[in-house]
Amino acid sequence: MGKRIETGHRPSLSPPSAATSVTAGALNTDSVSPATPRHSPRFWMIIVALSLLSFISALDVTIIATALPPITEHIGGATQYVWIANSFVFASAVLQPLIGQLSNILGRRTPLITSIALFTLGSGIAGGARNPAMLIGGRTRQGGRCWRLLRLD
Repeated sequence: MGKRIETGHRPSLSPPSAATSVTAGALNTDSVSPATPRHSPRFWMIIVALSLLSFISALDVTIIATALPPITEHIGGATQYVWIANSFVFASAVLQPLIGQLSNILGRRTPLITSIALFTLGSGIAGGARNPAMLIGGRTRQGGRCWRLLRLD
């Protein structure tokens, strides 16, 4: 086995102290004070809005399991139970790659606002459905826009 040679010098991983100064001018930390970045109220409003969008989109995927039995009893469509439950997921899976590329090309702001409006429209259609076909259409509209919201935020 090879010999291990100890030099007695251990490199320090801590940053230089505030009083450290290098004469070559490469490092002078005398005037540097550690400051924590402050975010504006606008930043926090955007974070809250994006978090709320993610929550609503995730809730819409999971809420159907508990809400669907009374809905199908009211509007009919017990035979279309699978389509009502999965149209949201199918639409989101199909459109996800396309929407990701479009948002890369067009930017984020306009597609996000458009997606919010169309998701709301799909929610209105699904909420006001009088028959299973209308409910499936609204859920499909929601699903196509839900993943766009998640991809953009």
